[in-house]
Amino acid sequence: MRQPTSVLVYPFCHVSGAWEVLLLRRVARPKLGLAAFWQGVTGAIKRNEPLESAAHRELFEETGFAPPRLIASDHVATFPIPSARRSRYAPGTERITEHAFAAVLGEAADPPSPTLSGEHDAWRWCSLNEAAAILYWPNNVEALRRCEAILRSR
Repeated sequence: MRQPTSVLVYPFCHVSGAWEVLLLRRVARPKLGLAAFWQGVTGAIKRNEPLESAAHRELFEETGFAPPRLIASDHVATFPIPSARRSRYAPGTERITEHAFAAVLGEAADPPSPTLSGEHDAWRWCSLNEAAAILYWPNNVEALRRCEAILRSR
């Protein structure tokens, strides 16, 4: 059974004095009625896995990045599990809780290229405003803004 808790990780790189964020394009999932869309790194936690460990694991699995710094944000979102996927969870589970993190990859003239898993078919480093404009889920935009605020305060 899948756990109804997930992580959302935004990889950040400081480029020419400004933060850029990596977005991944999720492949289309017609069975769920979803076209391809842009998102951060996401994934479910494993049983008894700490949130930060899940964030590190998902980031590595989906991009190949193992950042020296991972910062938990205060953004937590809940959303319904699509009925087509509820059989993957314990009976009666209807919502997922998602915790957002910022992964600080450092400073670079050119941000690093990720190694994509089969879940995504494209990647793009974006300014924060560009990213907010193309993210598919509204709660992802809010999570991005919260992660940005944390980075700017440090």
